Amino acid sequence: MKRMLAFLATAVFLWGLAYWHPAGAEGLREPATVVVQPGDTLWQLATRYASPREDLRRWIDRVMEHNHLQSPLIYPGQVLEIP
Repeated sequence: MKRMLAFLATAVFLWGLAYWHPAGAEGLREPATVVVQPGDTLWQLATRYASPREDLRRWIDRVMEHNHLQSPLIYPGQVLEIP
């Protein structure tokens, strides 16, 4: 019984490490650089780079603000930082 409880506690702890992000944790990592390819949209980039539980609209807003974009339109060859 003790082994089962220890196993469950460890599993819950590891799951928490994988999926729990403290508020503001996004600002702690280095921005990634992405070169926009033909056909790319911010929505497509969001589906590739946003965390699985992140609201894609908020991700797009954050990327637009970080890159000082006035519009969600992006162009091939454009370099974007993903915060």
